[in-house]
Amino acid sequence: MAEGRGGIVPDAIELKVEDRAIHELLTKVSHKCKDKRPLMRNIAGIMKDEVEQNFEQEGRPTQWEKSKRAEKEGGKTLHKSGQLAKISADSDNDKSVVGSNKIYAAAQHYGVDKTVNVKQHTTKVKSRDVKSGKKIIAKGIGTSKAHTRHMKIPARPFMIITDGGKEKIKDAARDYLLKD
Repeated sequence: MAEGRGGIVPDAIELKVEDRAIHELLTKVSHKCKDKRPLMRNIAGIMKDEVEQNFEQEGRPTQWEKSKRAEKEGGKTLHKSGQLAKISADSDNDKSVVGSNKIYAAAQHYGVDKTVNVKQHTTKVKSRDVKSGKKIIAKGIGTSKAHTRHMKIPARPFMIITDGGKEKIKDAARDYLLKD
C-alpha cells in the first residue's frame, strides 16, 4: 500500500471482466493461435499474388523504368525468360514467406550501380558474316579475358506488398481468428 491524497491507496488495481461472450471469444482466439498454419498459408498466397501483380503491371504503385530489351524488342520489363517472376511461397505455423531463388533477383529489386570484376570465362562464339552483315553462330567456344565492367541497373522493386494487399492480410487474419 502507498499513501495517496486521501490516505492509503492500493499498489495495484485489478479489474475482472466476467462476461461469458468475451470469455468464449478469447478462448476461441487462443485455440486458433495454437495452429496458425491455415492462416499463414493464406497470407503466403496473398503475398505471392501481390508480387505477381507487380510483375503483371510492371511496377506498383509506380511503373518501373522500361528495360532496354523491352524498348528494343517489345514485351514487358523483367519478363525476358519469365524466370524472375516465378515466385515461391512458403509458410509454417509462425511465418509466411515469398521469394525468388534467382541469383540476380536482389540486383533487379534494389538496383546496381558499381564496377564489378568479371573472371575469365568461355562462351559460345557469335560472329557476323562481314559481307552480308548477318549474324551467324560459329561452331566453337571463345574465351573472354578477365576484365572489369560497370553495371548500372535501375531499381525495379517487385517484392512489395501494396496497401491493398496489407488490408487483405489484415482481413484474412481477422476472418481466421473470429470465424466459427
